[in-house]
Amino acid sequence: MFYRILVGAPRAESGQPGTEQAGAIFSCPLTATYTNRGSEWCQQQNVEYANAEDMKRPVGYVNGRQLHFQGKNRQLLGSVVASSGVPNGIAMACAPLVRYHNTSAYTDGTCFVLESDLSQKEMLVSCSQPGLPRTDRHNEFGSCMEGFSGYVDDSLVITGLPGAKKWTGGVFSRYYPKDMFAMNLDRWTMGVEPKAHGIRSKLQAHDYLGYSVRHGRFGFWYEDSENSTIVSGATRYNQRGAVIFLPFKRGYAPGSATSHQLTLTEDSFMLFGTQLGSAFGYAIEVTDLNNDGFDDLLVGAPFEYTENKEGSFGGAVYIYFSSGQQRERSENAKVFLKPLRIRGVGVYSQFGLSITRLGNIDGDSHKYNDFAIGAPFANEGKGEVYIYHGAKSPDELKTEPVQASTITVDELAKVYPVKKGARLRTFGFSLSGGVDLDKNGYNDLVVGAFASDAVAILRARPVINIHTKHLETDLKVDIDGDSSCTRDAQTFYITTDLSVDSSSSRSSHQLLNFDADVFQCTLEVIPLNVGVGTRAKIVASNGEKYIWACGRNANIKSQIRKHHLYIPKKNSDWINPLKLRFSVKIRDDSTPEMPANGGKIVDLNKFPVLNKFGSEHTFNVPFNKKCGSDNICTCDLHLQPVLPGISKEEDGTYVTQVGEKASIDISFVVSNNGERAYEAMLFIEYNSDELDVPVLSKKGGSVNLKGFSDDLAILLLGNPMEPNKKLKFELSFKLARGRTEGLGKPLEFRAYVNSTSEEKNLDNNDWEAVVRVIKRAELEMTAVSDPAIVRFGGDIKGESAMEFDEDIGPLVLHKYTITNKGPWSVTNVTVQVCQHHQTGKYTRRTVAHILLRLRHSDKERYKLRPLHLALLTWQHTLAML
Repeated sequence: MFYRILVGAPRAESGQPGTEQAGAIFSCPLTATYTNRGSEWCQQQNVEYANAEDMKRPVGYVNGRQLHFQGKNRQLLGSVVASSGVPNGIAMACAPLVRYHNTSAYTDGTCFVLESDLSQKEMLVSCSQPGLPRTDRHNEFGSCMEGFSGYVDDSLVITGLPGAKKWTGGVFSRYYPKDMFAMNLDRWTMGVEPKAHGIRSKLQAHDYLGYSVRHGRFGFWYEDSENSTIVSGATRYNQRGAVIFLPFKRGYAPGSATSHQLTLTEDSFMLFGTQLGSAFGYAIEVTDLNNDGFDDLLVGAPFEYTENKEGSFGGAVYIYFSSGQQRERSENAKVFLKPLRIRGVGVYSQFGLSITRLGNIDGDSHKYNDFAIGAPFANEGKGEVYIYHGAKSPDELKTEPVQASTITVDELAKVYPVKKGARLRTFGFSLSGGVDLDKNGYNDLVVGAFASDAVAILRARPVINIHTKHLETDLKVDIDGDSSCTRDAQTFYITTDLSVDSSSSRSSHQLLNFDADVFQCTLEVIPLNVGVGTRAKIVASNGEKYIWACGRNANIKSQIRKHHLYIPKKNSDWINPLKLRFSVKIRDDSTPEMPANGGKIVDLNKFPVLNKFGSEHTFNVPFNKKCGSDNICTCDLHLQPVLPGISKEEDGTYVTQVGEKASIDISFVVSNNGERAYEAMLFIEYNSDELDVPVLSKKGGSVNLKGFSDDLAILLLGNPMEPNKKLKFELSFKLARGRTEGLGKPLEFRAYVNSTSEEKNLDNNDWEAVVRVIKRAELEMTAVSDPAIVRFGGDIKGESAMEFDEDIGPLVLHKYTITNKGPWSVTNVTVQVCQHHQTGKYTRRTVAHILLRLRHSDKERYKLRPLHLALLTWQHTLAML
């Protein structure tokens, strides 16, 4: 007999006459029936009335309490449902917006406590008790909204009342003793004065205490088998949110003045949100993540937003591990360790809107408890659920989820009828876990998707916990080689170790037949990072991956296998370690198929899976770089270039005069005064438009030109460049012709050395120089006048009497010739022609346009036809060549 699932539908029609969307509670069996088909489908439950016949009558009273005539409309019955999750336990369903009193319409809210058969045990309306005034309505206790949140275990019920006292909020709790003759113990925060450590000593209006509720034993001084701590979220405290801690002590004498009081701790200990509007405390969960006997706390902040170089994140969950010890009275601040934060990918995902404990869902031998987080608006509103494993400490908890579930319309259409074009949305808005619904030894998870009116049951497949590792934990690959390999010199061995944990909740041999090799093992050489090659191969496959059948008798003893690997000769990277992955999977890794509607439920024991993290082991293998005991190479490269035969000016620039076949020569001395420098290189930047690619001249040594690119030459200095090594070489840059051939344009050189080793001193690793090159050229200019002699005479005419250019006088033609006799070409040559054109009266005037064939000229310096006289039919050109 499987467990049943309690589902709330807060906007459903209840069927009671005179109500609108009063909400409904359904009890659903675990079957393969997905649509309404009689008793195999969900059945609506009457939880509001002790007498079921009252549901058939119009709204009036509920169990003796007068309702407003519209008080059940949109009361959100089923917005909170909770169960103790144990056989013969109790459950609870709440309607936080139900309104009582026919004229006042107090939004008291109500929670209905249910027996294991879902019959009503009692009804909670906490703000209606004596001592809580309501005259000033919401400013006092007339709008408490009890049941906005709720929690149930086998003996304790907790409800949240965020509307109490002008939405300061509140918490109510009731303890059910196992002794049937003992009295119930009630504790509540409402009405407790601030001077008695009441919540209003720290909280104020609109802080929303009671938005979420849980309880646990974390290590506070007062906690023991009888006393525990209630935790509650106040999502608007200081506009950032907070989690409040309320000691639940069962030792008060019943009937005393303080017996009902639920107060803050003596030092008002709280946990605070850090980001404005993050709603820290929206969802909380309590579970023992590391099985140390103390509960740990998970807090959701679904509206926290983070944007950085890693991406954009919407929502976060803070994990507070208990310190694992009972603290002293003055040590409340030491109860929890520094929190670990998990962020949700996607700005609008609302990661952390729901959280639930799962128990030891993977059945690991440490009995660490796991948990699930909902992000109902991730993936464009479809929603996702993430499952995480517990761990020994915050440092060991993997923030990568073990599983992410995203259900699309294509997957849902196989089992759930939806309209064409529809799709499942808000998957993960509500979560409930920690119960083994199908009794296969592993807890299951129920996921709500309110926007699709759907509930998904994620049944856990049996988990086989295996352990993968390698044995050579101190291995360093010797880069000087091993002659035992015929392919290449550098070889090494890796030994893989596979074992099966038989202490899980269901013995592994009951799920798989270990008389044969039931697993497929794979050893791979994988890139260390983006841009870093694999650099090793496995001899057995002569490749980067080797696969073999494995697993025979692995449940009895470890399977050990030795692998021979080698490094190809072309490898140059000896600094970055190799990265390998040893992984295991089930050879017959079949997936169960969803049965047809109304079919038989699948036996998941036939479909075990391997633990994700235990079935994969990734590790690094460093090289023996021969750089001391720490194997970290710290070199000290020193670059010393000189420009032989070139003088240096006071301003730091170099000046040289060159002829047609001249070049710029740079002599380099590179030394290493530290440990090995792997992949040592020299980079030199130069003016490629003025200089040809350099020519290397060396006197022995390991220097080689690697290549060229725009304005850059790269030289290899050795891999490695050994300690105390000194290299001397020269680069010759021939001056290029036929490009810009600029006169006086300085040449800029920049050289720097580096390696993949750590550098001890960067100050002497680079060098810069500016060289002004004087390119010698001999210019000659000749000029002739045609005619050579000009005689002036004739009638004298004034300026106003001139009509044609002949009236000025005889024409004079000047011809200039400029010659470069070398040896270097020149640019930007300027010719300035000065003429005497006026002494009182004009003697000469330029009457024709000048023909210029130089790159640069200043035409404004010539006065062309200042009198604007008319030209006759012939023209002469003053030419400059």
